Amino acid sequence: MSRCLLCGSDAVAEHLCELRRCRACGFFFLSPEERERQQARFHQASGQPLDPEKLAGAKRKYPKTGVGKRALYAQWADRALGWYGESLRALDVGSSGGFFLHELQERGVPTSHLRTLEVEPHYRQLALDYFGIEGDLGNIETYESDRRFELITLFDCLEHVSDFWAALARMRALLAPGGRLVLKLPNGRWAYLKYRIDRMLGWKEKIPQHLYLWDGGHLNYWDVHTLPLLEECGLTLESFAYVRPHREQFGAQQPLRLAAYHLNALTHAHLFPEMIGVFQKSPRG
Repeated sequence: MSRCLLCGSDAVAEHLCELRRCRACGFFFLSPEERERQQARFHQASGQPLDPEKLAGAKRKYPKTGVGKRALYAQWADRALGWYGESLRALDVGSSGGFFLHELQERGVPTSHLRTLEVEPHYRQLALDYFGIEGDLGNIETYESDRRFELITLFDCLEHVSDFWAALARMRALLAPGGRLVLKLPNGRWAYLKYRIDRMLGWKEKIPQHLYLWDGGHLNYWDVHTLPLLEECGLTLESFAYVRPHREQFGAQQPLRLAAYHLNALTHAHLFPEMIGVFQKSPRG
C-alpha cells in the first residue's frame, strides 16, 4: 500500500500513469516505484562525461543573452540583496546556465561567493563559460560542502528531486543561521486539474506530456496547502506567492497569462501554474 511521501498517510488514491494523490493532505506525486525507475534512467544518462556536441546543444538551448526568466531572476536578486547585501553567499541548485547568479554578480556580489550545483556536466560548464561561476556535480540529496550560504535557490528544480526530505535536510545544514531557501515550483492544484481534464476527455496518452512525466521530469507537486508541510525539515515558511508572468518569457501570450494571474488573485482559486515559497532558517541556527 502506498503512503504519502509528504505527510505519511496511507490514505492515498492511485491514478493513471503511476500518479498518486494523498486524500489527507492533497499532495500529488509519482509513485515510489516509478520515480525510482525514472531517476535510475535519468542519472545513468546525466552521469556521462562532458561532450562538446552536447555542450554546444546546451548553449543553443540556453544562450547567454535573451534569457526568458531574466525579469524574474532580477526581481529575486534585488530581494536577496535587500536581505543580505553584496556580501551574501549563494548556491543555485539546478542552475542551467547560472543566469540567476549572474544577476547577483551584476549587483556587486563577488563571483567567489556564488556556486552552482548540477547533475548535468554541460549545464555546470555553461555557468563557468558564460560568467566564470564555478560549481559542483552531484545530487542535492547527498551534496557535501564546507561552505555555508545565506541563500539557496531552486528555480524549477525540487519537483524533480526524488528524496526531497533528504534534499531539504542537506539544504538546511548548508544554510547559514538566518539564511533563506527560495523554491520556485509548479502548482500541484493546477497539475491535478490538468490531469482531471485529460481523464475526462479521454486523453490518457497526453498526461505524461502535460505533467512532464519523463525521465528526469516532475515527481512532486506541492500547492498552497501542502507547501507549509515542508516546515517539518526545520525551516519556517516566510512567504508564498504566485509567479507574475513576464513578457520576456511568454511573449504574445503574456497578456492572457497576466489576466489569469489577476483572476487567480481575485477569486482565490489557487490555480495559477507557478508559485514561489521562501523558507528561512532560524537566526539561532
